[in-house]
Amino acid sequence: MLSLEEAFICLSPARGQSEEEVESFMYNIAIGICKIKVLKVSIGSLWDLYCLLTRPGCFSYSFNDLKYLKIRGTELGEHLQGIICLLKISPNLENLFIDFEEVLESSDFGPLQDENITCLTYHLKVVQINYVDDIENHLELVRFLPQNAHVLEKMVVVWQKSIEEIREAMEELEWEGGELISCATYDITPGLGG
Repeated sequence: MLSLEEAFICLSPARGQSEEEVESFMYNIAIGICKIKVLKVSIGSLWDLYCLLTRPGCFSYSFNDLKYLKIRGTELGEHLQGIICLLKISPNLENLFIDFEEVLESSDFGPLQDENITCLTYHLKVVQINYVDDIENHLELVRFLPQNAHVLEKMVVVWQKSIEEIREAMEELEWEGGELISCATYDITPGLGG
């Protein structure tokens, strides 16, 4: 029997559907993809998945075979916890790619707590985050991942800002170059602004 190895979830907002119908739909999708190796998900679909994953007793599966996760969207805001939630149930994840496309105003979610997340401790080797802005949640994610990814080999951050604005953002993080990630190659790339 052939099994699905790659999935892309990009759902439009549910119109006229109850929360229960959306949850049931997401549950069926999640069950169907829990053995995949590559998952690409839009930030809006991540929110629906997050609601499912955090509902007590609703979804007890893990994405044990997932090696590559790509998240695309225009804002981070409250979806930051959705990313962390997905990392928690993907214990063997090796590659994380986040593409913000463009930055809209994003609500602040507050600092992420240091947590024991299996993929960060043992497997996550490559992280790329595109179009990072100096929004607090973006900075928090840029700080959180290398601090908690113990086997990280490479992290690429593509900023929307100029080199000067990147330095200011790094100072805000109280981060001087490679001190935060001693074992990883860290590459900062200015975006169109610089």
